[in-house]
Amino acid sequence: MPFKKANHYFRLCQASLRHDMAKRIMYSILPAVSSPEQTQMTGGIIDYKSLEYAIEGYKDIIKYGVDSCVSELKNVPPERTRTYYDAMYKKDAGDYLGAIEICIDDFNNKEWDRGYGGEAWGKIAETLRDIILLGEEIEKTPPGQKKITTMQQMVIALNIFDGLSHNSDSILTNLVEKENLNKKEKERINNLIKIMDAKELANPIHVYKEIENTLKETGDIHKFKDWVTKLRSHPDYHKKSDNIYEKFQIRAKKLFIKPNRVFNLYLDKLKTKNSDYLFNADDIVAILSTYQFDIKSIIAEMERQYSDSEGINKIKNIDKNYDILLSSIVNIRDKMYRFKSVRDEDEDKLSELINQFINASMKLIYFIQSIF
Repeated sequence: MPFKKANHYFRLCQASLRHDMAKRIMYSILPAVSSPEQTQMTGGIIDYKSLEYAIEGYKDIIKYGVDSCVSELKNVPPERTRTYYDAMYKKDAGDYLGAIEICIDDFNNKEWDRGYGGEAWGKIAETLRDIILLGEEIEKTPPGQKKITTMQQMVIALNIFDGLSHNSDSILTNLVEKENLNKKEKERINNLIKIMDAKELANPIHVYKEIENTLKETGDIHKFKDWVTKLRSHPDYHKKSDNIYEKFQIRAKKLFIKPNRVFNLYLDKLKTKNSDYLFNADDIVAILSTYQFDIKSIIAEMERQYSDSEGINKIKNIDKNYDILLSSIVNIRDKMYRFKSVRDEDEDKLSELINQFINASMKLIYFIQSIF
């Protein structure tokens, strides 16, 4: 039945992005169980086959990445609609390089409304262009040192792409949705995010333990058979690792990138002490409250997974301190409202309240940054 086949294809495609990333991560941790002599003998490659496995899936990154960039062009102003259709035509014709060149030009050189296109998407499109060109080079280059070098460059480009974000989220979230027929699969996106976070753990053996089950799901783990044996023989593999707080730091830091950027924008406006100071103060409170909600969501998820971990108590203390600091900011904002309501003309008093609000906000920002 076509419907059943479509569902089967859906599951395979959904898994591929996550599994391909796991193979790239696996390749990156091989030096942890390699001797200097072995690395020197292979010219720093570690393992040619593992290098091949690490770049598997780059064509999917190109396909869904270009599709995502072209979709973002839908948000151009009406007078530039032709740009979107030109890019879409090239993309649908399989001219991914032509389509991405159009995207790069528009993202980097044209005006965009805040929250759409612009520099962040320009960086995504430029990295995709690098991947496209490296892919073309790999396809036409015979086996040898030149091909090995190009494959190594491809791994670097793919790792850079994995970490890119646009104006509101990770680019890989867009790719997951494109690969899944534009159906938002929150659980699967979250699983991909966990893989992305795992590669930032300090201990390579802990990184392996985080991706091990993902590699098992499709049998990819057998491609790294000898390396798996070495990793599992490492003393750290059998130790119980309480790295909950480290995982929390990684996730909290990534989630803070966007709110921090927007916070600074409104803080600069507030410092001018213009007539919109209450709106700017409200925006800052909303940003910090939303980020606190994100922190609480991370804690709740980790509590479900690691209820007996010492790291959980440390994270809970962070949440309590955040509450105290945010309450102080809200109280000052409320004083500003009361000041406005009685039409007090005392400019010095207003200036003092705004300065108190700014200082309290910066105190919370410094506290957040200390978490990382």
